[in-house]
Amino acid sequence: AFELEGYEADDIIATFVKKAKALKMKSLIVSSDKDLMQLVQEDVSLYDPMKNIYQGYDEVIEKFGVPPSLVVDVQSLAGDSSDNIPGVPGIGLKIAAQLINEYGNLDNLLERASEINQTKRRENLINYSNSALLSKKLVTLQEDVPISVSIDDLNSNKRDNKSLLEFLRFNEFKSLENRISLDQTSKQEKDSGKHIELNYELITKSEDLIKWIKKCKSRGEFAVDTETTSLNPQEANLVGISISYADNVAYYIPLDHKNIKSLNKELVLKKLKNILEDPSIKKVGQNIKYDFIILKKNGLKLNPIDDTMLLSYTLDAGNNRHNMDTLAELHLGHKTISYKDLVGSGKKQLN
Repeated sequence: AFELEGYEADDIIATFVKKAKALKMKSLIVSSDKDLMQLVQEDVSLYDPMKNIYQGYDEVIEKFGVPPSLVVDVQSLAGDSSDNIPGVPGIGLKIAAQLINEYGNLDNLLERASEINQTKRRENLINYSNSALLSKKLVTLQEDVPISVSIDDLNSNKRDNKSLLEFLRFNEFKSLENRISLDQTSKQEKDSGKHIELNYELITKSEDLIKWIKKCKSRGEFAVDTETTSLNPQEANLVGISISYADNVAYYIPLDHKNIKSLNKELVLKKLKNILEDPSIKKVGQNIKYDFIILKKNGLKLNPIDDTMLLSYTLDAGNNRHNMDTLAELHLGHKTISYKDLVGSGKKQLN
């Protein structure tokens, strides 16, 4: 990481994108800043970590109504009060996109502003033309920042945990500090060959649920799975939720079992909502689309998510099956308990 006094991070990113383009390299910009959409092109795309979505040419058109090359023209008209971009009064994104598509670009529009039929819009474009041109200068990213660092110098190095923890403590990033500390503890245990005990817990008390939720939140990611009454998510009833945030550590929350006293379902879902919908905490699951539907039926929207089944298909495609039993044996050397062994078969099979 580095900084250049007098230059915005966006301008530095734009400069690196240009350098990468010259070297015929693809660029992926990780940011939720809409201003960076002007950089999107054939080999340049965006990843929004808050919404967990990738954005390319089509997504830019969906957002601004114009191709990436004309995004600054639309922004120059619409303005943005949060970034102190004045724009032109009375013109929002939708109208700005219509005008730019009709006249080709901002300069042509301003030159032909007298042709606009709507009186107020015509007057504003004429009277605030300088404001629009100033806005364009403000929103256009610089691609010529004097950076002495080459792209080859940006290869990732081993993380300096000591310096990182000092930085996190100084800036009071408690959740990230806890996450790094947990990672270090886990690695030290593995390196030392220390025996790791299994910690699987049934949650039937409110205080235990709160304790586990805090641990999941500090970890920053966890695996989640729902237990239900049917393979069809539209027909299934939720009977339990299991969560794991580390190797050999997991808990199960029964919600509707015949022989287990459980917490109130509405109470549990209300408390879990905080972490299941938190965009800063990643939820991982096997065929998680199923769990997404089940939880959505119960008023919760998982976000963001990763699916081990889809990840496996992306990595190995037709090399192997992608069910949990296969993946556990292939990647972890673990033979799972089969569904048949658990619930039986035939007339005696349990629900």
